[in-house]
Amino acid sequence: MPRSGPRSRSPRTAARVRPFREEDRPFVVSLADRTQREMRRLDRDRHPPVRRGEAAAWFEDALHRSWPRGTFVLVAELDGQPGGFVVAGPTDEPWSRGAAGRAARRTAAEIRELHVAPRFRRRGLGRTLLRAAEDRLAAEGFGEVVLGHLAGNDGAAALYEEQGFRPRWVLRVKSVRRHA
Repeated sequence: MPRSGPRSRSPRTAARVRPFREEDRPFVVSLADRTQREMRRLDRDRHPPVRRGEAAAWFEDALHRSWPRGTFVLVAELDGQPGGFVVAGPTDEPWSRGAAGRAARRTAAEIRELHVAPRFRRRGLGRTLLRAAEDRLAAEGFGEVVLGHLAGNDGAAALYEEQGFRPRWVLRVKSVRRHA
């Protein structure tokens, strides 16, 4: 197969997207754990070393307490196996607070997490998960969706740009130390 650009793409296969089921928990936790380690390689300042079991605790806390009411998880299967997941729902970000924010919260949703297992990447799974989440959010009455990704995650940046996401705000981070 000829290369088309800097990286060749794996053959695309039709993915099936469905709601999260309890038997997906080990896959979701394992993929989230792996992704946390990948993020640490991109940004050591913001992502301290990940200890075993942290992803499981994060997912449990987020699923039951941290994410706003109405948040949902979708899982994509490819070749009969789970290959990725997306978490989306109403936003509760700081920019959505205050009078203008209350109006934005009624119409703005957020893609909180989007993870694709490495062996399923570059096969259209991320795109399929994004579209499925967008369809559900639109059906629930949301008119806009926001998301973020770690600087340096060029694959995510390219996917989001291709799918019509445009930068609106730029977040810059700096470690602070006392100037004595």
